[in-house]
Amino acid sequence: SITGGCDPQGSIKSQDAAPALCEGGEATVVWTITDLCETFDVEATWKLNAPTEISVGTPPSDAMADSCTFVDQDAVDAAYAQWITATTNAAVGSITGGCDPQGSIKSQDAAPALCEGGEATVVWTITDLCETFDVSATWKLNAAPALVINEVGDDMDNSSCDYADQAALDLAFQGFLDQFGASGGCSPQ
Repeated sequence: SITGGCDPQGSIKSQDAAPALCEGGEATVVWTITDLCETFDVEATWKLNAPTEISVGTPPSDAMADSCTFVDQDAVDAAYAQWITATTNAAVGSITGGCDPQGSIKSQDAAPALCEGGEATVVWTITDLCETFDVSATWKLNAAPALVINEVGDDMDNSSCDYADQAALDLAFQGFLDQFGASGGCSPQ
């Protein structure tokens, strides 16, 4: 598009390298225009805006449950799966910034055993054109307190003649039974 002068010619005098894709920045190019009578430089800058940092608005958060609130292992598995789904939906649905970031489950432990308790960790990977990082959360199942049995004392060896009547025998037998008990566990009976 050079006009005028005496057969002017243009050439690149200097140019910066293109900015890094994920860092952004500016690159300036200088052209020299020259002809029989004039020489001068013109320049232009090419700017690349870096993506904004990825943010997870609702990051995965740890959760806790008690073994005694579940009827069986299937109920534990279902509660754990429900937590994973809800946490995934909240985290992935709240990702902002970056260049179309996506989130997915990278790994997940099996649900803890009902009677043993324990922890299960889920790791999510967030990735886009420029960033990849992991976030994690742990679902903890508190085991039931240990079951403690209050054992009955020594065996009883009685004689019918030791009791005045059936009511006295029944009362003594109930006292023997009352020695037995249990504590801990999930509502022991």
